[in-house]
Amino acid sequence: MKVKVNGNTVTATIELREGRPSSTGKSTILFTTGGYVPIAEGMRISINIIAPNDKDDRETKDSKGGTRVEGEQV
Repeated sequence: MKVKVNGNTVTATIELREGRPSSTGKSTILFTTGGYVPIAEGMRISINIIAPNDKDDRETKDSKGGTRVEGEQV
């Protein structure tokens, strides 16, 4: 990751990786800084880029035990 700070603008150039499964297995982690990293005097950045594994992974249990797709209007 390359980060450039120019006044009030921060530009990050990130090369996406092949990816690895997240701890829950619902997403693929394409990039992570692994926490905060310094970018300039008194400034830190933390970035995670993830992608869903597939559309079925968007299904979650709702509060009543039913299944719904995340982002779906209820």
